Amino acid sequence: MKNILRRTHSHTLFTSFAFLSALTFAVACGDDPSDPPGTNPDSGGDTCTATTGTGTLTVEVNGLPAGVLANVKLTGPSGDRTITATDTNASTPAGAYTIAASLVTVADPIVRTAYSATVTRESSCIGNGTTDTLTVTYDAIATSNKLWVTNANHPSNTNLLAFTSSTIAASGSPTSAFAATADSVGHELFDHDGNLWVPTATGFAMYTAASLADPTVKTPARTITVSTLNCIPAVSGAAFDREGSLYISSPCAKAIYKIKAIDLSQTGTVAPSSSIALEGAVGLAFNSNGDLFAGAGGKLYRFDSSALLGAAPTSAFNLSASTSGPVTAAIGVDWLAFDKAGDLWVLDSNGNTLFKVPAATLGESGAKEITPTITLKIGVAALPENIALDEGGGFWLASAQGNFVRIAPEQLTASNENLTPDRVITSPDVGYAGHVAFFPAPAGLPLASSLP
Repeated sequence: MKNILRRTHSHTLFTSFAFLSALTFAVACGDDPSDPPGTNPDSGGDTCTATTGTGTLTVEVNGLPAGVLANVKLTGPSGDRTITATDTNASTPAGAYTIAASLVTVADPIVRTAYSATVTRESSCIGNGTTDTLTVTYDAIATSNKLWVTNANHPSNTNLLAFTSSTIAASGSPTSAFAATADSVGHELFDHDGNLWVPTATGFAMYTAASLADPTVKTPARTITVSTLNCIPAVSGAAFDREGSLYISSPCAKAIYKIKAIDLSQTGTVAPSSSIALEGAVGLAFNSNGDLFAGAGGKLYRFDSSALLGAAPTSAFNLSASTSGPVTAAIGVDWLAFDKAGDLWVLDSNGNTLFKVPAATLGESGAKEITPTITLKIGVAALPENIALDEGGGFWLASAQGNFVRIAPEQLTASNENLTPDRVITSPDVGYAGHVAFFPAPAGLPLASSLP
């Protein structure tokens, strides 16, 4: 009897050891529950070996308002398919699938709402009878659907404001949707992701779009110190090129500097990769060809995209403008903005004058003097610092104390020596408005912040 018990006990130990060994082997070989269904356990879940039969694949889309279409590309054995809403296919052919989600925007007459997409898992392996779900979540970018305004001389000391589109759809006295004090605010501009960039005494600071969701005291996520900026005022205007490099105009340095995109990726001190000697440089703007335009010393300059590849670009074209009539007067060239037709609108801040330079003229060479065919003398009591185009084709700019204004597109079709803006926004939150900017910029504009 003792021998029988001894043999039975030994057999039980052997069986338990074999079971544990098999379990350990299965886990070690990559049969991980977190792997996509149908993946090859011998490869750690990286390779999809399913080739026959069908399963069920769901692409779940969350976060978008009703009626707004997602932009998700599903790629599988049969090619690509666009998913615009939650989609379940119970007859999905076996094989490997991946998804990629793109940003979407919602139409608005002034400035759109932009939604960024997050994919929790990008791939799935569908085998015969398997079921899986890939999830895409959309979130509104906090800086979108708003007009952003820099602010000065207000009792609250807030220097950065934002007004939602619906509150500035007509003349009125709305309160701001966002009012905060930032470390530095000046000529504001947005990058492609909706992050806000503003000049500092020695370069630029960046505030993430997410950080601008709530109105608290703001500290920049990134600060770029430009080694050549050691004077005041260090920065006046700025513009991103299509590669993401930042061009800045420095009145005190009498130059335009280029900071490469890679040098903007983290806080630090950087040296410009190129410089343009140009006294009085203020506003900067790129056209759709990648040519840089600059307002400086009462003239408009063009630097061709090919020239910008060098360390010291020179201008291929410059233009000056004057009024018509028996007694002519020069019109200043300060701030610049392109419209969707490719025409350039130029703001003379000191003269409160806006004029149009046709796209055809901008492509000429050498020096040119023009009398603009459309000149608008704007009835504002402050010195406007820049102009920004909205989705409806109207221009926004600062006006008198406590307000900013819009010039309607129909007011841009003929000259007017005493233009009354179409829309006046008088807000208790505004001291003196400064720069204005939208995110996203209208589709089709040559701006980094322009979205399809």
